[in-house]
Formats: sequence, C-alpha cells, structure tokens
Amino acid sequence: MEALLTGARIQEIKLEAIANNISNINTSGFKEDKIFSIKKIETSDKNDSAESTGSYLKENSTLTLPVSTYVNFSQGPMIETGNPLDLAIEGKGFFSVMTPDGKQYTRNGNFTINDEGIMVTQEGYTVMGTGGEITIDGDNYSLEQISVDDEGNIYQGDSQIDTLQIESFDDLNSLKKVGKTLFALTGTASSGDIAEDIIVRQGLIEQSNVETIRAMTEMIEVLRGYEAYQKLIKTIDQIDSKAVNEVGSIS
Repeated sequence: MEALLTGARIQEIKLEAIANNISNINTSGFKEDKIFSIKKIETSDKNDSAESTGSYLKENSTLTLPVSTYVNFSQGPMIETGNPLDLAIEGKGFFSVMTPDGKQYTRNGNFTINDEGIMVTQEGYTVMGTGGEITIDGDNYSLEQISVDDEGNIYQGDSQIDTLQIESFDDLNSLKKVGKTLFALTGTASSGDIAEDIIVRQGLIEQSNVETIRAMTEMIEVLRGYEAYQKLIKTIDQIDSKAVNEVGSIS
C-alpha cells in the first residue's frame, strides 16, 4: 500500500506543478516548474534550480518521495509591444528590483513609472539601476523621450539617466522562486555578477516559457496515472475491508 500511496502523491505533486504552469501561460517572464527524479536532479545543469520535495509530505509521514522540483530557466519567446517601458533580456541575466523583503530578481520587464517619477514593476517594486533607483526627470515627460540601448543604458532625450542593474548567476540553484516571476537569492551571497553577453530589447517583453501543447499533454497523462493509483488504492481498501469482515466469521 505504501508504494501505491507514494506513487499517487508523486502524481499529485506533478499535477500541482503542471496546473500552476498552465495558469501562468500568459504571465510575462514566468519560468515553469518541473518534476524529476532526485537522481536526475542531482546531476542536472546548474541552470536548473532544484528543490527537495520533503516539504510536500505531511509531518511525521513515513512516505519517501523520490522526486524533486526545479525551475526551468530557459528563455521564453519575446513579443513586440511598442511600449518604451517594456524591456526584455536576451541572454542569461535578471533585472534587479527592490522589494519589502530586499533585492530580488525577475525576467519580467513589464515596467512603468510611478507618481514620483521612479521606474517600478507592476507591483510597485523599484527597478534598480547601477546608481540606485531610476528616476525620470520632470513632471511632463513623455514616454517617447525614454530610450534604452542594447547594453541597458537608459536615456531621457539625449541625457543618460542610469544603467539597468542586470545580474547573472553561475549557479541558478541559488535562486528561489518567491512569486510568479520573482526570485530571491539564497545562501550567503548578497548579489549576483554583472551580466555579460546580454542584449536588452526595448519595446519587447519576454513571455512565459511554458509550452502550452506539451503542458496540456503532460496534464492528461498525469491525470490518467493519478486516477489509476486511486482505483488501485480503493480496490485494496475494499479487499482489506472484506477480509476483516468476512474471513474467519462463523457461517
């Protein structure tokens, strides 16, 4: 029975991950979660972020789940929006943003300007430049005045305002997902490295890297597997119940 319960829970974990991926197909900068065997995770590329599934088990559970989760950091497709404040990174790097919980990282470049003239995320978190917060001068600026070159230098008209603080990480296992598109740096390091070999694309935005058709196919397969485990568990429960009630009874 324990093997069946383990198998069913693994299918349930897979289903939760796939359902979350599908629900974020249209979330800019979203990186899909995947489930693989622990053995495979231990030899995975450093561009994958692995996390033990021990947290999925109930307290004092005797089950062993030979699987782990990881974040697929592959680049998603880019679409053109024409919005000067939409930015996308081509290559390995993350925008740095300041949140109430400290500096975090994202590939979602759907930015805006708040009432104080500061560049922020849609959640209101400050987008960081190499000089700190990025402030647009003047009360009556137009978005057409804002330009960003391939290296992330930000201009208002002919004047350079700042340069986007874009960081990269040799080991992406150090990044933990803390929101739909935000990642926090774990361990003792306080920041990553200055990203190299990247290109910043203005007026474009990176889409989710979830492949819709593949995700839907995976969900159907996992659902079938989960239902099969449920039927087996129910059958064994019925057999056990019948044995308890009927075996050895006086006829």
